Amino acid sequence: MPSRVFISTECTQCGGILNLEEGTNAIHCPYCSASFLVTGYDKVLSYYIPKNLDERHTFAKSLAYRHLRTLTERCRIKEINLFYLPFYRLRGKTFELETDLGTDFSHSGSLDLRQAKVKTRYLEKSFPATHLEGLKIYSLGVRTSVLKLNLFKKGTLKEKGNVYPATMGIDKAMERGLGVNYKDAPDHCVISKILSIVYAPFWEVNVLGIDSSFSIIIDALGETIIDSSAPFQFLTAHLKEGDARDFPRISFHTLQCPNCGWDIAVKPEQCVFLCDKCHRAWESGSEGFQEAGGAIVRVQPIDDSSILKYYPFWILSVRDGYKMLGEEGKDVLKFFIPAFKVRNLTALYLLATSFTNAQPELDLTPLTDDDLPSSQMEGAVVRWDDAQELAELVLCSLASHAHPGSAQDKKPVPPDITSRQLVWLPFFEKGMYLRDSLLNIGILKGKIRSPKLSAR
Repeated sequence: MPSRVFISTECTQCGGILNLEEGTNAIHCPYCSASFLVTGYDKVLSYYIPKNLDERHTFAKSLAYRHLRTLTERCRIKEINLFYLPFYRLRGKTFELETDLGTDFSHSGSLDLRQAKVKTRYLEKSFPATHLEGLKIYSLGVRTSVLKLNLFKKGTLKEKGNVYPATMGIDKAMERGLGVNYKDAPDHCVISKILSIVYAPFWEVNVLGIDSSFSIIIDALGETIIDSSAPFQFLTAHLKEGDARDFPRISFHTLQCPNCGWDIAVKPEQCVFLCDKCHRAWESGSEGFQEAGGAIVRVQPIDDSSILKYYPFWILSVRDGYKMLGEEGKDVLKFFIPAFKVRNLTALYLLATSFTNAQPELDLTPLTDDDLPSSQMEGAVVRWDDAQELAELVLCSLASHAHPGSAQDKKPVPPDITSRQLVWLPFFEKGMYLRDSLLNIGILKGKIRSPKLSAR
């Protein structure tokens, strides 16, 4: 699992301090009781690591002196300077198909994760966002889960130290984090991508010796020496003129239904929110809410021992989808991408592939029904653009099954999505298992969510 990063900012209504986890889509202010929709994660946000460095100046000096005592040459410290260096931090969830795609994705029985031919992992990388050749700094060096980040803006750190500008472009950063061919590879995708800039503090201790001069570079977070023999005034000499780039920041919007004005419940992980009054579904966008166009497939409980729940799926209709699979006589292919929280990424891929392969017929009911079973509906945490990424991977997987001997070295033309809709499909929870009522797929509930998340 990726580390949890917490961001400190101010309430736009009362100025109180808000602490939210990175990726949080809704928050409640404990001071003025205002509720906000949080947007902006689709952009490159910038943060800095707050730390009381004034009192640690003495520690950095003593750490440098302890190192100088180990040298044979007599040296003295000329000056100690503080710098903030920018690092890109990339997180996401990756899916990569294996070359042997001979698995039969049957939609009957239970999903067996051991049969999956896909590699999944949680991605988290950090690397310098500025060019400093010769300096032995390769990443943040600490898990950001133990830190609290503040939102960065121009002028924030000028009084504390020198701020290095980020010179690496966003495209180059994505290539560094995901690989040069990440856009063209047909057999892998990355969803839930968040790329951000984190400014971290470093000390430059400039040392004068009898025969030589050099700098000691100290990581102000880990309080360790990362380079004991850097060129004299290395960070000072490489600091380019000009201010650090001002990246976008997260935005706060009133958490109200755009249709009826009803207050929407704060559910931080969800990206689609249901209005309890008019029952419309609203997806979080870069500028606020946009309607998701939701529906539900209603069924009756099987027996008293089963718990009926509804889980959201993005259903993406693709024109000429069957032609991509080599099938004639059919037109629109529907992709079923789970939108609910799934702990096991392989299970997420298998559910998407199994439902898409089966193409179940749906009897849809609009969400505007007065007797909508809101308490039985799981929240949607997967955005539709991530669902589109997964749909392309599922298409590649099904095409490989349809043409086992074919090999693709380039991603095909993106499918022409004619419509998208968020649909809640019925599942029955019984004991340790979860089973849908359309295809009879059974899967352990632990693969879907943790016991803590399953509690109501």
